[in-house]
Amino acid sequence: MATKLKLNLKLSTRSYIVVVSAVAVLVLIVSVLFGQGVVQTIILQTKVQVAKNTANSQLDKDKVAVNRLVANYQALDTNKTLLANALPTTPDMPGLIASLENMANTARIKLMSISPSQAQPTNGATVTSSGAAPQTVGVSLTVGGDYTGLHNFLTVLENSARPIRVTSIQISGNNSDLAIQMNITSYFMAESSLPFKTEIVK
Repeated sequence: MATKLKLNLKLSTRSYIVVVSAVAVLVLIVSVLFGQGVVQTIILQTKVQVAKNTANSQLDKDKVAVNRLVANYQALDTNKTLLANALPTTPDMPGLIASLENMANTARIKLMSISPSQAQPTNGATVTSSGAAPQTVGVSLTVGGDYTGLHNFLTVLENSARPIRVTSIQISGNNSDLAIQMNITSYFMAESSLPFKTEIVK
């Protein structure tokens, strides 16, 4: 009877040790996993804070740049309209045609025909409204007059506020009755939007 009791006592002691060991291992595993979670949370919060600080710093710089830009624009005074006409935010084909008609009248020649083409990007860029790059618009036109008038017309084109580039030209007729068929290219740039975006910190 005493031997049996001693054996049961030993078994109970071993079971107790096994249970305590298992609980200790479980607690250790939970502690490690919890510790890793805390560390990952701290790392993520640090990354988020760094990203916020970077964004706030850039925003402060942008505010300073905007104030300078506004001040410089206001200082342009009467040149504001000139600059707006030089590089419009749309193809403004009616405005371009009206300008060409005025140039022809100034040079005292006759604008016989004019044919606009579709707006195209420059340097292979995509035509968008983001204002990423200047875009071109082409016009084919035919003008007639004497040598002096046509020479004056080319000079007026060269001095135009809105950039105009002659891409091809063909001349026919004689000195007093000339006809010029030319292709020209003008430029515009769509309004730019502020590059605000949401960034996911990982």
